[in-house]
Amino acid sequence: MPINQESLASAIVNVGNYVDFTANNNLRNYAFTISATELFDALGMSAPTPPPSFGNIRIYLGIDNSTGEFKLYITPVTGNVSVPGLAGNDFILPDNEQGSNAYVLELIYPCPNTCDVTSPLYYGNV
Repeated sequence: MPINQESLASAIVNVGNYVDFTANNNLRNYAFTISATELFDALGMSAPTPPPSFGNIRIYLGIDNSTGEFKLYITPVTGNVSVPGLAGNDFILPDNEQGSNAYVLELIYPCPNTCDVTSPLYYGNV
């Protein structure tokens, strides 16, 4: 598996750890849906023609309890999420044609090593 992939089983455990963390701290958000249009806008790009295979992604937060590291996982989303009340469905990526060894993409570049420490967002103040 390439370095930015993590097995679905491992991701489920780490997302579950984060869900437990949020419940224990009266927090509720552990996943976010982002449209492809918003991603292209953030990158300063026009949406491609033809459009991408998936119109949205979902990002899940996780915690690896063995290391204490936070994790970010990305999975494509199928369906229409622009209609209120419709969430779309996660498209779990298969590692082979048989669909076994499913995985999600893990973002592996956490701060502070890869962040702009001069950004007001970095410290959460102005």
